[in-house]
Amino acid sequence: MRASRHRIRSGPATVSPVGGDRTHRTPPATLGAPEKPPGRSPEEIPIMPAVPRGGSTVVAATWAVAGVVHLAIGLRTDGAIAVLAFALAAVALVGAVALVADPRPELLVVAAVAGVVGVGWFALPLILPLLGIGSPAADPLDAWRIGGFVVDALTVRLAAFTLRRAGRARA
Repeated sequence: MRASRHRIRSGPATVSPVGGDRTHRTPPATLGAPEKPPGRSPEEIPIMPAVPRGGSTVVAATWAVAGVVHLAIGLRTDGAIAVLAFALAAVALVGAVALVADPRPELLVVAAVAGVVGVGWFALPLILPLLGIGSPAADPLDAWRIGGFVVDALTVRLAAFTLRRAGRARA
């Protein structure tokens, strides 16, 4: 096969709105360089909105209190309950410090998810015996359990509120 001496044009020809002239063509791509898609670069497109500093500080404070409550419960119990309590305490305390240092929306989502796990951990032992599953909790009115439930629920609510506020500020 013979090589053509004609210049190869890249891109489709477009029809001019006046007279049907086919003169405009897209510029040829540079050899070896990947083509850049039209629009903004990935660095310019925010994935999640910026977090207000005040809201993230309040969420970090309630998340740290939840971590302290989980730590206290872990020190008072043993077995699987203590392991889960220490895990929730570690996530809460490290997450609270990270949220104060760099308030990112991803950390607010983690705070909300960890709070939901904490709420479920406190509520399930109270709800399941009512449904006939398992035995009643030894002390359903334990102040630490009720405090953990309240602080975890507050953390979830504040994280959701702060994310919603950040989304409104972005729009």
